Amino acid sequence: MLAVLACAQVTHAQAVPPKVQLSPAVRAALQSPAITDQERAALRLRHGTWDDGDLITPADRARAALAIADFDSAALADPAAPAAVRAEALIASGRPQDALALVEKATDSRGVLMRALALDALGRTADSTGAARAAKEAGEQNGATRDEHMDAIEATALLARLEGRPSRDWQSMLDALAKLRDADQLDPRPRLLEGRLLVQKDRFEDGVAALQEALGRNLRSGEALQLLGRVAVQTFDFDGARQAATHLRAINNAHPQAVLLDAECALQSRDAAAAIAALDPLLARFPEQREALALRAAADGMRFDMKALAVRLAELDRLMPGSPLGPYEAGRFLALARQYEEASAALGEAAKRAPGWSAPVAELGLLE
Repeated sequence: MLAVLACAQVTHAQAVPPKVQLSPAVRAALQSPAITDQERAALRLRHGTWDDGDLITPADRARAALAIADFDSAALADPAAPAAVRAEALIASGRPQDALALVEKATDSRGVLMRALALDALGRTADSTGAARAAKEAGEQNGATRDEHMDAIEATALLARLEGRPSRDWQSMLDALAKLRDADQLDPRPRLLEGRLLVQKDRFEDGVAALQEALGRNLRSGEALQLLGRVAVQTFDFDGARQAATHLRAINNAHPQAVLLDAECALQSRDAAAAIAALDPLLARFPEQREALALRAAADGMRFDMKALAVRLAELDRLMPGSPLGPYEAGRFLALARQYEEASAALGEAAKRAPGWSAPVAELGLLE
């Protein structure tokens, strides 16, 4: 339903570029004779152009594996790798309980943020809110680094979903990211976070610009590609969405985000069978991956199998009690299938579960 609004906002160019290209400024920095080989290797990792010879430490290898979503990599099981990196991979692959064990006692901003995200994926909203506040505080302390400041912004965005935030807080996050972006023109992370926030607020044109800049500064940014692909899906640019999935598979032939994008594209096309064919092999690999389970439930709803839909939503409730994710995904795709009464009930449940989250309320408004 949001695609109707989105189409008017992304008309000047495709969201997904046909080719992923490195920013000329980044290329110049990588070729600079003024930096050491060690500095060059660190820059290659940052900008998604590394090869195996650049990955010297356990931390390097774990970050590279996380960047390409190689969740089965031995590097992500190495106890010498940073706990927050390993936890982020576990959350993304549907194992938040294991992630929580790694960061339960963390005090650094990134570790505490991962704890908040793990708790959120377990449906422990009150505990997640407390951890997100702690991560925000840790990242806003005097002397905090750039990355710690961005951890605080990510924590604030999580709090916005968990408890609701006024629009001025969203603008404050964007203003802070603009300062961080301007202070280091080559850093992909402020642009990625800016794009994520803008897309969440349906400001697709500005979000696409930020995400394309992020991608030009990190050629292996799976999140930037998935978000650009989701904008393409919501604007019915299915060729663009398939192009994003192709880019993701060039990074990792078994990239989970490519599969999720394929499934969302199929659902937006009202092809539940294609969505199921994409999702079932992914769920065989990662049986508790939350987004895949939610989309799989939506596929059951789209083919009017309400009993199977209820079973899958119950499974999600077992994994993350009280989460709005399952009802929200089911509701928005039931609406697309013109099952308006069932869509309204599901979206109403999502809104009830997360009164601070605007997305279900926006979808409900489109049903009126």
